[in-house]
Amino acid sequence: MNYLKQELHLYIINVENESERRSSASKEAERLGLPFSIVRAVTPNEIPDIDSQLVSLGVRAVWLSHMRAHAEFIETGAAYGIIAEDDFRIMNKDSVENLIQIGIDANLDYLQIGFLPPGYRDWE
Repeated sequence: MNYLKQELHLYIINVENESERRSSASKEAERLGLPFSIVRAVTPNEIPDIDSQLVSLGVRAVWLSHMRAHAEFIETGAAYGIIAEDDFRIMNKDSVENLIQIGIDANLDYLQIGFLPPGYRDWE
């Protein structure tokens, strides 16, 4: 990621009172040598019940937190951004670098790297 470091910024979503997770995520970002920002997570108690008719308040809060991080990325004007939750770990930097480069070469606007189970899942 050496060639990307000047253009890449990491946005870490963190619940405000989770200082241990924030510290751990900050250390991971520093290990990777990436500039980063902490994005305050939305919590379920901030969401009116009426706002979450299709998913649990927890799932809705996570989604809104990711939207907040996307907005911060756009506001900063960084060329590339990685949005991560505060428990992220990059196990293989080379694989991530290769995936990012593939996304850049393909002129993608958005590339999701991570694990999502296929199909419907009841998160409650």
